[in-house]
Amino acid sequence: MQLAHVKYVLSEEVFTEHAGRDDLFLLSVNQTATYPMIMLTVAVVVLVAFVWGGKLKIVKRIHEALEKKCKEYEPLFPWMARLSLGIALIGAGSAGHLLSPALEAIPAVATAEILFGFMLLAGFLTNAAACMVLVLWLLAFFHGPYAFGSLEVAALALVLLVSRTEKPGIDDLLGFRASPHFERLTKYTPLILRVGLGFAFLFLGLYEKILNPHVAEEVVNLYNLTSIVHVKPAMWVLGAGLIEAAIGLALILGIRTRAVTAIAFCVLTASFFFFSEDVSSHVTIFGALSILFVTGSGPHALDAWIKKQVK
Repeated sequence: MQLAHVKYVLSEEVFTEHAGRDDLFLLSVNQTATYPMIMLTVAVVVLVAFVWGGKLKIVKRIHEALEKKCKEYEPLFPWMARLSLGIALIGAGSAGHLLSPALEAIPAVATAEILFGFMLLAGFLTNAAACMVLVLWLLAFFHGPYAFGSLEVAALALVLLVSRTEKPGIDDLLGFRASPHFERLTKYTPLILRVGLGFAFLFLGLYEKILNPHVAEEVVNLYNLTSIVHVKPAMWVLGAGLIEAAIGLALILGIRTRAVTAIAFCVLTASFFFFSEDVSSHVTIFGALSILFVTGSGPHALDAWIKKQVK
């Protein structure tokens, strides 16, 4: 997670110079028996915590109380989506970015981002603004593969399209209502967010780290991360890539979603104090994680399937 969006902190020249696969570099961690043992130990501990941790009575009581309380917040998640998307769009447009600092936007598109951002914050023509956000994401997609790293933006826009988003906002004051046909899809909100955010994490872990390890290595060297955790740069890169990929896969499958989102939220927050990255470019990730913490895995998830089998 600490290495998420490495292109944000590197120049285009450095990124291009060091781009490309190097499997031998990643496999060099096997030259020291300590590193494979560390990865195996961490994997076993996490697996045990996820499989057996939920069976503890105290954990069950906490989860049941949390789930009951979170239901009170469900009416707020469209507003949470509007706020996170609106702030991110205004920040991106003001900086001249196309959704992500990794992609540049022409002045007209940047202005449109700011306009749609304010529309979402005000709750004015929310459905139309959400549709235009999807158009912007498609534009970013045709601009370059880095749009996959911002797939949560498209997911949040889809959530707004299938949710009642009028309150609080101008749409409610003017009596504008969302299409009832879309509202029938509200139950898919957790699935939409899990898939969008999950694939974004998978992209960041696989593309930025596993497939372009020397790019991530530059970030390790730039911030002297080996002084924090005394391992080889290759171990840093491989570990970060595998962690992000694991988080993405867990989100997509719907495994212990609340726990995964809480961990991701805390680690991502901590990384800002170290890397001093642009907060607005990550607001959508924070927003999507927050909503998923409220909704949980949802009915279309591995957790729900396992629960049915146990019953």
